[in-house]
Amino acid sequence: MLLGIDSSRLKGEITIEIEGKRERIIVEKTEDIPYILKDMDIDMKFLKGIGVSIGPGSFTGLRIGLAIAKGLRFNNDIPIYGIKTFDGMLFNEDDGIYIPIIYAKTNYVYSGIIKKEKGKIIRLKEDAVYPVKEVSIWEGKRIGESLEGIENIKTDYDASGGIIDIIKMIENGFYKGYILNPVEPLYLSLSEAEIKRASFSFKYENIDIKDLPIIMQIERESFVDPWDAYSFRYIIKNKYCYSKKAVIGDFIAGYVIGCFEEKKFHLMNIAVKKEMRKKGIGKNLIFRLIKDIEKTDAKEIYLEVRITNEPAINLYKMMGFRIERIEENYYKNGDDALIMSLHIK
Repeated sequence: MLLGIDSSRLKGEITIEIEGKRERIIVEKTEDIPYILKDMDIDMKFLKGIGVSIGPGSFTGLRIGLAIAKGLRFNNDIPIYGIKTFDGMLFNEDDGIYIPIIYAKTNYVYSGIIKKEKGKIIRLKEDAVYPVKEVSIWEGKRIGESLEGIENIKTDYDASGGIIDIIKMIENGFYKGYILNPVEPLYLSLSEAEIKRASFSFKYENIDIKDLPIIMQIERESFVDPWDAYSFRYIIKNKYCYSKKAVIGDFIAGYVIGCFEEKKFHLMNIAVKKEMRKKGIGKNLIFRLIKDIEKTDAKEIYLEVRITNEPAINLYKMMGFRIERIEENYYKNGDDALIMSLHIK
């Protein structure tokens, strides 16, 4: 018996194959999958493999789908195969050039351009987050979620069934693009081109001591527990640390700060002036930081973020960071922190 799970969208789907016969079920909520399986009275001891979509798609849905797969194999030595969402969507489609589409956020979609040829899936444009306006003019067969601004989308595809067929390919040694027993989903970032097209172009310069009054103003309006001037002064003067500002015209719009710790870089502080937010400056600051750190010996960038700060968490995920663990009572007020990291080498 094989089980395929696709939880990349708001609605989930599963396909169960028993002795060559399949049943596909669409579920309104991904978290209901275990109850559906229980109602079907399926003996899990006959389960030989689980395939689950690991991205792109809804962060919440993907994590739930993976958690369900882990729960089903808890008392069994069953392999879990992490399959890229678009591979499952396209596996049983005819050969051709495809544009898979899944909603990401307002005016943005998870997408890419993929060539399917003789059972092979070839990426012509990376899986990433793209503006709807850009995707709408790409040439190819559109498949995925029906969204305003994009026409002629095929919505009747069988991702979970495709996942089961991929499992069979894996077992026969014909498919390599999977992750065995994945720990967490894949988090896709904005495409590099989209980050470069941020609403404001700015100069990226070293922070100077004379900038501290403006830096402190941005810091205080951004955080419940702001840094003091001494902390900033220490970082700015420390040769093992990194401090950059975003300058638009004659004023500072934001900054990013961190320090090197052996083979790691600790991203310690990033903020954007209140009236300049939601204009792509934060994304661009992180993007430029990553590009600079890639030129050093550091192999990883890590950070802490308040567990309740969903906008920041989603931004870091979009830039490729993954959640490593929770640090309880990390902040002065007792709030927990998420530790997130990005492996760059």
